[in-house]
Amino acid sequence: MIGGTPGGDNQARVNLADWAEANGVTDFDSDDDGDGLTNLTEFMLLTSPAVSNPSPLDSVKVVNDHLTQEVTYNLRAGDVLLSVWTSGDLFNWLPAEVVHTVYHGDGSATSTFRSASSFVEAPREFIRLQISRNP
Repeated sequence: MIGGTPGGDNQARVNLADWAEANGVTDFDSDDDGDGLTNLTEFMLLTSPAVSNPSPLDSVKVVNDHLTQEVTYNLRAGDVLLSVWTSGDLFNWLPAEVVHTVYHGDGSATSTFRSASSFVEAPREFIRLQISRNP
């Protein structure tokens, strides 16, 4: 961005309401294209709410005895938050660790998250993404 702030966030924010209007979205909790992702999730994960796509969340795997999830997401989503959590019992949730992040230069990034516990320490592990509107 010309005239940006050195060391600051120079990406123009994308407003959820403007994106919804441009894509004909009227309900953020619905799944207009039937692909299993809500419209709010489609906004955050940079997928189309009008075209059924394979889930971008199918990249869960075990790496070095840890459950990992790779997620490509919208860095410019100023009014939507992405959180990743892990649990061994589905009741107690802890923030997932960020293994690494690749910034693509187009307003998106791909982060790899992993569970804090290894399968050696805990035989079961679950990972979830939480996408919510920022008040």
